Amino acid sequence: MSDPVSSLTPAEIRRLDTAAISAWTTADVASLRTDQIKVLRSNQLQALGASNVAVLSATQIAAVTASSLVGLNASQLAVLSSQQIEGFSAAQITAFYTSQLSSFSDSQVSAFTVNQIKAMASSDIAAFSPSALATFTTDEIAAISGSGIRGLNTGHLAALSNAQIAAFTTSQIGSLASGTLSALIDSNASSLTTTQISALTSRQVAWVDLSALSTEQIAALSTSFVSVLSSSQIAGLSDDQAQALTSTQIAAMRTSGLSGLQTADIASLTNDEVAAIKANDIRGLSTAAIATLNSSQIQTLSSGQIAGMTSQQLRAFSDSQIGLFSNDQIAAMSARQLMELNADALTTGQISVLSTNTLSGLSSTFVADFSTDQIAALTTGQIAAFKSRQAAGLNITALSPDQIGVLSDSLISLLTSAQIANLSSVQAEAFTSDQIAIMRSTALSGFESEDIATFTTDEMAAIVSSSVRGLSTSVISALSDDQVQGLSTRQFANLTSQQIGSLSSTQLAAITTDQIAVMNSRQIGTLDLSLLSTDQIAAISTPLFKTLQSGAIASLSSEQVANLTTNQIASLSLRQAPGLNLAALSTTQIAVLSSQFINLLSSAQVAGLTSQQLGAMTTGQIAALKPDSLSGLAGDALSSFTSSQIAAISSRTIRSLSTAAIEQLTTTQIQALTTAQVFGLTTAQIVALSSDQIETLDSAQVSVLTGAQIAAMLLEDLQSFSTGDIAAISTRSITSLKTDQIMGLSDDQLDVLTSAQVRALSSSQLDAVLAAYAQV
Repeated sequence: MSDPVSSLTPAEIRRLDTAAISAWTTADVASLRTDQIKVLRSNQLQALGASNVAVLSATQIAAVTASSLVGLNASQLAVLSSQQIEGFSAAQITAFYTSQLSSFSDSQVSAFTVNQIKAMASSDIAAFSPSALATFTTDEIAAISGSGIRGLNTGHLAALSNAQIAAFTTSQIGSLASGTLSALIDSNASSLTTTQISALTSRQVAWVDLSALSTEQIAALSTSFVSVLSSSQIAGLSDDQAQALTSTQIAAMRTSGLSGLQTADIASLTNDEVAAIKANDIRGLSTAAIATLNSSQIQTLSSGQIAGMTSQQLRAFSDSQIGLFSNDQIAAMSARQLMELNADALTTGQISVLSTNTLSGLSSTFVADFSTDQIAALTTGQIAAFKSRQAAGLNITALSPDQIGVLSDSLISLLTSAQIANLSSVQAEAFTSDQIAIMRSTALSGFESEDIATFTTDEMAAIVSSSVRGLSTSVISALSDDQVQGLSTRQFANLTSQQIGSLSSTQLAAITTDQIAVMNSRQIGTLDLSLLSTDQIAAISTPLFKTLQSGAIASLSSEQVANLTTNQIASLSLRQAPGLNLAALSTTQIAVLSSQFINLLSSAQVAGLTSQQLGAMTTGQIAALKPDSLSGLAGDALSSFTSSQIAAISSRTIRSLSTAAIEQLTTTQIQALTTAQVFGLTTAQIVALSSDQIETLDSAQVSVLTGAQIAAMLLEDLQSFSTGDIAAISTRSITSLKTDQIMGLSDDQLDVLTSAQVRALSSSQLDAVLAAYAQV
């Protein structure tokens, strides 16, 4: 006989009053079809009561119309299970009142899916308590819509973990309300990734406390954001933060922003950053900032930048700074600008490039300050350009080879590459070791390779370490092996990347390990590492090794990789991961790889590891593996894993193991599986387990088996369960037993079924129990 409720048509259901609905039993409700559920009005749904709502299946829940869901009261909402909540469609979610959403418990909120959360508006998100929102997974956090994210308040932020904060998408960051963003920066700045920081918009500038940002985060700020920073905001940066600004960011700064840079900030600017300052904005630099510019910064200034400087800025250059201007920079100055400088600070090379128009515009007083050597550098054309009013100031001399040998230190220190290059061979040979010792790099760059070839060891040793970079690449490439090895570590450390790059393979082989140890990232970046010996590779300092590009790591031979120190291996950064030849690593090297590095390994890379290498991995490394990283392992690849290593595999990662790998797990390894790992096994993996493996599962492991896992087991697998295992099956999972599985259970197994398990069985399952007992 059919159930009276299940026999009603949808039209008849819709005509029922709430009294009739409230009289339904849980069996009546459980028998409702989806077409009957769909016609229930909100007041009818409310009339069901909490106990009847609790028995609705996920399929029945999904059939309730969005307009009717608003009828659910707090007591009915409180009994909804995770499976029921997961069954709600996006349309149903958006139909809930905020008062309904706020009544859900934290555990219920944790059941919401990504698609459901994606559909929520800002008022929906705002309805959740901080503790409820804290149950969101990182994927769910990232799924909050742009409008939904505006529902977050400071209380929500305080409840979120660092991982959840890091899960915010760039579009979410850009959509945060001003007060929420300010609180996020104040309390969780360290949790924000550089990608998130780069999403900050110019309209959010006023709400961001820059002092809370790390140097990496400062470097990630967008140019549009940086372009509207005020002078006070720039001035508030720490030295480290100011040094983190990139050339692109510097280029985006306006005059007002640049005026906020402190002298210490200016001193830390790289050449690229100085060059990035716009000519129209350079007037924003204070005179104190101008006075702190170093040699490389000054030489980076373009003619346009110099032309954009004010008279006050030009007067702020010290004599030593003036001597650092390149010939092209001096030549680009007008007579008015030049006269803002001290005349006696100009080098002969600088004087030699002054145009006739510029010279003719100089005052007599300025010309009178020229030294004899400066005047001697003037060309006949330049001399001819002086006007009568300037004549009294001229003092012309000429330099002979004998004079070269007695030039003062101050003059030698101001010589330019052009001056050195234009000297005759007789003049060049006249320099003494003492003179070479005080030459700046600009002067040294004027020497030709044949000049340097004649340098004695004393003369080579006399070159100041900071000046050795003045030697041209052609000169460097002509050095003998003895000259290369004779360079002090301080000299070697000051070589430019271009100079290092000009060394031949023979010269590279001559480099000592001490010289290798003092190299910087730019220098090492120019080398073909494959040409270095294993001793030279091992001499690379750990901080320097961390700077190597992935391509450089990939160029290392197997022998070179095998000889890397454990400190070098442990220092490998995430961006270097793709280049490392894992197959060449020893088990000792494998064991020191960082967890972050391990996390980047692809399934193909992991599959390429030998069983010995896999066996050398620490539990921390194993725990850091990505979920799909073990998916490519051969069947016996985990044979060397200890119980501790097996237990360290995350539950998400264990799901990626092939069935072949699952089949090869030993009973000891099976026993080492955590309950979380067992719970995470796929049905295919469960099917792959042998009866012997199944038999090793203990009651705790069995207790977490899901219904799908139980249903996937073969009869002989279930028959291998001990009575304790049978009793450990959860009431939710027991309902998934198929009738043929139940009928295959022994009397002893049936006897230990708990009363809770029996109550959970369906009528067909109970019939199967009786039939099993009745079997002969």
